[in-house]
Amino acid sequence: MTDDDKQALQHAIETIRSLRRRNAELAVKAQAFDAICATIFHTRLPSQGAEPDAVWFLERILQRTDAPEDDGSTLTETDPA
Repeated sequence: MTDDDKQALQHAIETIRSLRRRNAELAVKAQAFDAICATIFHTRLPSQGAEPDAVWFLERILQRTDAPEDDGSTLTETDPA
């Protein structure tokens, strides 16, 4: 993996973390909106499901490519995401 590839992965990790912080800030507003809708329309909106953790996956790629005995090709789809 080249340095450019590593920088791109690190940038992706930082972007995802930044977006997660922003989502946490917006979650309060979304909960208030859901409460208002439930009050006005007497219904509940479906909650969002959990998504695979992209940061965990990208960090594992970086860690494995930094290991001298591993060329990064051992990452499999069975790793938790």
